[in-house]
Amino acid sequence: MRIQQIRLKRVNSDGIAPPALVSVGLALAILVWLLATVAAARADGGSTEVFRTKQGPYEIIVGIIPPTPAVGVVHFSVTLGEAGTGRPVTQATVNISAQGPQGSTGSTVAATNTFAASPYYDTNIAVDKPGEWQFQVAVDSPLGKEHVTFPLKVLSQAAVNWQAVASLMVALVLALPLVIVGYRSLRRQRRTR
Repeated sequence: MRIQQIRLKRVNSDGIAPPALVSVGLALAILVWLLATVAAARADGGSTEVFRTKQGPYEIIVGIIPPTPAVGVVHFSVTLGEAGTGRPVTQATVNISAQGPQGSTGSTVAATNTFAASPYYDTNIAVDKPGEWQFQVAVDSPLGKEHVTFPLKVLSQAAVNWQAVASLMVALVLALPLVIVGYRSLRRQRRTR
C-alpha cells in the first residue's frame, strides 16, 4: 500500500510522471529548434556557391562542400542550365580538372548526375597541398562544348564549423535537465527500497 502512495505522489492529474513530462517537453523543444535551424534540403547537397558564369550556351554554377576547402577531399557540384532560358541541361558530360601549386598532383575527374533529369553533376576531388588552385570545368552536350576556369584557395586545415559547435552546445544544455531528473529519480528509488 505504501508503494502505491509514493507512486500517486509522483504522478500528476493526467497520470504522467513529472520526469516524463520534462522529457517530452525537452524532446519537443529540441525538435522545434532543429526544424528552425536546419537548412532546407537541396538537390545539390547544400553546397556553397564559389563560381557562376554564362559561357556560350551554358550557365555554369559551381558549388563545393565544405564551404572553406582544405587539404583532403573537396566535393564539387556543378549545376548546368541553358544561358538564354535557364532550362536545366541534363544530358551532358562534365569533367573537372584540378591544378594546384607547384609540387601538387593535379587530376581530372568526371562529374556525374545521378538522376536522369538532374542538372546537378557531382564529384569529389582530392587536393594534396594548400595554396591557390585552378579548377577547370569542361562541358560537352548537344548544345556544344565549353570550358571555364576559376581559382580556389585551399587551406591547410579545415575551418571550425561554429554552427555545428553551437548546435552541440545547445543539445548538451537541453539534455542536462534530463540527466539531473534521471539521477534524482534513481536516488529516490534507491532510498525507498
